[in-house]
Amino acid sequence: MSSDHPDALRVDALMRDDPGVSIAAQGLGKCYEIFDRPSDRLKQVLLRRSCGHHFWALRDVSFVVRKGEALGVVGHNGAGKSTLLQILAGALKPTTGEARLRGRVASLLELGSGFLPDFTGRENVFVNGTALGLSTGEIGRRLPEIQAFAEIGDFFDQPVKTYSSGMFVRLAFAVQACLDPDILIVDEALAVGDIFFQQKCHAHMASLLERGTSILLVTHDVQAVRKYCSEVILLDGGYAAHQGDVEVGLRLYLNRMSSAARQSLDSPPQKIAEDEGEQEFQHTTLSHWPSAEAFFDLAQTTSTENEPGAVQVEAFGLCDEAGRPCRSFEQNQTAYFYAEVKVLRDMRQLVAGIAIWTADNMPIYCQSTLQGQANIPKRMKNGESLRLQWAIALPLARGQYAVEFDLSEYPEWTREKLKTIAPESFWPLGLPLLSMTRVGSFAIVQPRHGLPNPFMGMVDLETKINVQQLVQKASPKA
Repeated sequence: MSSDHPDALRVDALMRDDPGVSIAAQGLGKCYEIFDRPSDRLKQVLLRRSCGHHFWALRDVSFVVRKGEALGVVGHNGAGKSTLLQILAGALKPTTGEARLRGRVASLLELGSGFLPDFTGRENVFVNGTALGLSTGEIGRRLPEIQAFAEIGDFFDQPVKTYSSGMFVRLAFAVQACLDPDILIVDEALAVGDIFFQQKCHAHMASLLERGTSILLVTHDVQAVRKYCSEVILLDGGYAAHQGDVEVGLRLYLNRMSSAARQSLDSPPQKIAEDEGEQEFQHTTLSHWPSAEAFFDLAQTTSTENEPGAVQVEAFGLCDEAGRPCRSFEQNQTAYFYAEVKVLRDMRQLVAGIAIWTADNMPIYCQSTLQGQANIPKRMKNGESLRLQWAIALPLARGQYAVEFDLSEYPEWTREKLKTIAPESFWPLGLPLLSMTRVGSFAIVQPRHGLPNPFMGMVDLETKINVQQLVQKASPKA
């Protein structure tokens, strides 16, 4: 691609004018020519006309990553993530657009793909370090850190062809992460080894960010994106379906995981006949409905609608045990959440869910009305409304917490089959309708009475401690 291409000129100007930029990409796209039959490729050469069709694996993707920032890239298989990584790593030339990277680049893609099997781990460290542009002296100074990080013992001086798969990826991660890169490109590499090694990897990632390393994180692990990334790109069919806010992007990504749910609902929702018979639903009345002061301002909420116009949240509020508006609770007190929901079309099994998040975007609680066996009718008609009350005990560490409120539609049989559904299978069964990721917040403070710290850590787990005192027997006299 010529250097005077408009995209290249824009990228060059950005890198020149802003020294804090580590990665700049403008209008990246990759098109492949697909042939239905092998003979069509030969026909194209002989006839000098196109005999195939174009497939865009990536199209018009632009972003900037600055020093000390992490950008998350999510998307389903075939969304274009690998194509983007190969372009940034220099393995593919883009069909359109331009990308520039500043500084030393380490790629945690196919871990260990550059290792020479007959070389020892130590020798492969020097080979990989040289490929990254480090001198022998620089590699030698970092060698003890890499050896300690990999935790493979005496195998460090054995040929890598003798390694187990676990030792292989440990060394590969250690080599790439410990050579002090300016840019680190990570593709599903944080789930290597056992949990203790994963903790070490996460801690090292955090330290790299603090030192100013730029990270491009491509993963299906939404918690890793929440932990490290300030922005996220959701790729769908090669396009950037979302770019920016992390929570909005991840919610859209998770919603796309439930695309098969429409098939689980038997058919597109049909109008419910008047004579279908009575449902097994007992109408109840809440003993308390809060005053207006208890409800949050929904205009300030960040909402994601997977199906616009399906449901509407009329109100969402929070009270203490006495029914008074409350935004601050002592540890172990109970919070009462209130929601009023209206369906705007005929609805199968409506499911509401509440999630509680820490200030650093970690979910610590999530439960739905199906799991809580709330008596929501299996079917609702267009225009019907519900009021819900959630009573949630708060044995939490002191601090600020955010609340998320979600609404989904599930197959009618889900309630009866709930005991047979695996937790990881529960979410994809539903059709996400509306997610309010910042519907409200509250604070946890220490109790006014009793121990100032009834527990340490994040949550209070029910614990029983038994003690047996051993009586030392007197030694027999000689």
